Amino acid sequence: MAKYFYGRHKADNSFGFDVVADGQTSKLLENPTELTQAYYEELLYKQTQNLEIKTDENGYPTAVPHEADDAEKSAELRQLRNQYLEKSDIEVLSDNWLKKTEDERLQWTEYRQYLRDIPQSEDFPETEVKTFGVWSGKEA
Repeated sequence: MAKYFYGRHKADNSFGFDVVADGQTSKLLENPTELTQAYYEELLYKQTQNLEIKTDENGYPTAVPHEADDAEKSAELRQLRNQYLEKSDIEVLSDNWLKKTEDERLQWTEYRQYLRDIPQSEDFPETEVKTFGVWSGKEA
């Protein structure tokens, strides 16, 4: 029978699990917390559900929603912004551009500039990236 542990890895100071033979204790973890097999399996399952394993105030592992840091938020926001820019490329191709009114051309030009300016906005990465319809007021 195996024993299950959670704690801080001695090698790199990260948190993680260790499984050892019955009667032994973890040699990989510093001050390991022993877990039941059922709780260990539950935590592993919760990781597949986009939950993150963190320690509570007592050092016991628990599954919590992942909180993205600013680098992750920035990357996600840039990716969405880039998708909207790519989707709008067709609007500024010469075939479509020539069919638009001057007001429509101005709106598309301003919208694309709005998208390019998002990373420099004051509240980035807490900014909402709007579709053309929402940005222009044509959609709610």
